[in-house]
Amino acid sequence: MKLPPYKAVILDMDGVLTQTVRLHLAAWTQLFNPFLEQQKGKDYRPFTEEDYTRYVDGKPRLKGIRSFLKSRNLSLPEGSEGDPSEERTIQGLGKRKNQLFQQLLEKKGVTVYEDVLPMLAYWQERQLPMAVVTSSKNASQVLQAGGLAHYFQVQVDGLLAAELDLDGKPQADTFIEAARRLGHPPADCLLVEDARAGVEAGKKGSFGWVVGIARKPQQAAALKEAGADHVIQTLSELKP
Repeated sequence: MKLPPYKAVILDMDGVLTQTVRLHLAAWTQLFNPFLEQQKGKDYRPFTEEDYTRYVDGKPRLKGIRSFLKSRNLSLPEGSEGDPSEERTIQGLGKRKNQLFQQLLEKKGVTVYEDVLPMLAYWQERQLPMAVVTSSKNASQVLQAGGLAHYFQVQVDGLLAAELDLDGKPQADTFIEAARRLGHPPADCLLVEDARAGVEAGKKGSFGWVVGIARKPQQAAALKEAGADHVIQTLSELKP
């Protein structure tokens, strides 16, 4: 693939670097299905992979909860950060989801896609600075477990986004902050995302080249529709 010149690389984590999407999907399913079953007088439809892709994938945790509940015409009080995981609030569901993900992460571990390490090494050898951007608040744990942390000069995750009050995807704030910390304007950065919300954020931020990676072929259409400049199936396609 012929790419325009770029001076820095910005990568999403879940679904681009690591196969943790399957863990997130399982955690969201374990969170939402018991909740949905308890909705008296409502037609029960389980949480699906399509729901995950459309309403949750790539978004900050609480934003994903709000988006999915709205899709089912359901609502909950926002609650507060001090709510326990058993509380029937947005904040409570968010805590419960994180607990479920942590349990799955401890049990299943982190799997890195086969094409990732060779491509990170390729960029590192060419002295291209790299950033990882993710809405996850477990990013450091995941990157360390996957042996990836040392490749990145910059990490913009859910914890930093909350600290700096940055809007999550599909807004471009976190990507723009990563570019700023790398010392390059967005126009000089290559951005790789697997989620529709992430591609939309990259386009809003006017990044030089926004690439969608469809680890599953059925993801490609949504990434193209979101505005990806190109859609690939493996990171190795980015090597000249």
